[in-house]
Amino acid sequence: MGTMTIDGAYASAAIFTAKTHTIEDYALSQLQMICDNPAAKDAKIRVMPPGVDVLEKARDFPKSGSILIITDAFIENDLKVKREHAYLIPKGARLPLTPKGKIFYFQE
Repeated sequence: MGTMTIDGAYASAAIFTAKTHTIEDYALSQLQMICDNPAAKDAKIRVMPPGVDVLEKARDFPKSGSILIITDAFIENDLKVKREHAYLIPKGARLPLTPKGKIFYFQE
């Protein structure tokens, strides 16, 4: 997995990429604009590859293994998980989708 950082006037974005993924210039410019925006001051910006896809396709991850998705609930609204799964999100947060897996909450 590769890592790159975009430093802006108000924030930095850490971008984690799988070896087979490339990042489009347009996406990089959008991240730069976010990092240069005063509204992003002190934000922790992390861009990660689609981890669920990586696990489902991995040869060294058990085919019958379930997946726990730990998130702050800010995820894409069309996330598809083919195998048994659950979500762990902060108490009071809501997912932007109708989950098929169970939801567990934690208190910060």
